[in-house]
Amino acid sequence: MISITLDKQLKTTFNSAAKNTLILSCHWQKFKNWLQDVVLHEDSDKLKLLKEFITAHQFLKKNLNQFYLRLFNLEIQSECAISMKDYHTRLLKSLQNLMNQHDHKYLTIQNVIAHADKL
Repeated sequence: MISITLDKQLKTTFNSAAKNTLILSCHWQKFKNWLQDVVLHEDSDKLKLLKEFITAHQFLKKNLNQFYLRLFNLEIQSECAISMKDYHTRLLKSLQNLMNQHDHKYLTIQNVIAHADKL
């Protein structure tokens, strides 16, 4: 299922590797290890991903859901965690100010996204 989200080149690489190692396509830990070795080159790209995660902010023309998905993907890849407050501080300043005026209490990050989207 996860291979659906891979880009075309990585999908081709994965399919070739899966033909040689059948367990790769049906065992999550084997796939995760393969991804770590082949894609992240044993953490060499992790610093880049971490920097990208730390500096990620919403852009004016980006949909809030697209921004959250981008941040969520970076969160997974960099092995960091994002809180509702952290997500809120990465939004456009004008949107942050508007949300602060409404003084909502959010239970989940999806509630933050939905409220920001309405505003």
